[in-house]
Amino acid sequence: MEAIIAFDIKKGLSKNGLLHWNIKNDLQFFYTKTKCNVVIIGKNRYFSIPESKIPLKNRLNIVLTREPTKYKDIAKQYKNLLFTNDEKIHENILLFPKKYNDTYSVLESFLKFFCVDGNEIYKKYMPLCKTIWVTRMNNDYGCDLFFDYELEDCFCEKKVFENRDCTIFKYIPKSSLLKLCKYIFK
Repeated sequence: MEAIIAFDIKKGLSKNGLLHWNIKNDLQFFYTKTKCNVVIIGKNRYFSIPESKIPLKNRLNIVLTREPTKYKDIAKQYKNLLFTNDEKIHENILLFPKKYNDTYSVLESFLKFFCVDGNEIYKKYMPLCKTIWVTRMNNDYGCDLFFDYELEDCFCEKKVFENRDCTIFKYIPKSSLLKLCKYIFK
C-alpha cells in the first residue's frame, strides 16, 4: 500500500473540507501514480471533490463510509466506484484479484492501493504503507485541517521533483524504526 498526500507550507490539507490549490504538476503526478489502481478515500473528502471530477477516472474508487447502503444508487451509476465500510477491503481484493479485475475493468493485473485523502484514512492506513508520496506546496493556503504526522521520524525522504509551486518527495520506512512507527500511528 502507498499513500499520496498534498499539503501546503504549514502542512495544511484543506480549508472547510476543500482543497485550495490546483497545481498542474501535483495533479499530473497524482493521476500518473494512481491510474489503473485502487484509491481509498474517506466519504467526506470524496464528496468535496468537484462533481465533474468524481469518481476519479481510470481507477477504482473505494469510498469508506459507515453507511455504504446509503450510497448504493450512486455506485450503480459507475463502473469504478465502491462504497464500503470494510476497512480491510484491500485484503479481500488481494485474496480475490480476478473477481475484482473482472468486475472493475479499470484495474491492472498487478494493482497497487493508494490511500489518497482524509485524516481518518491516513490514520488507518499509514502504518501499512511501504511508500508515502508527499507534495508540499510552496504557499500558505489558510487551511483549517492539518497533517499532523512527523514522517521524518520513521521514513527516509527523497526529493523526486521540484518547481516554483511545489516539491514532491518519496518517503520509505526506515527499517529499524518500522515497528516503532506502527506503534506511533495507532
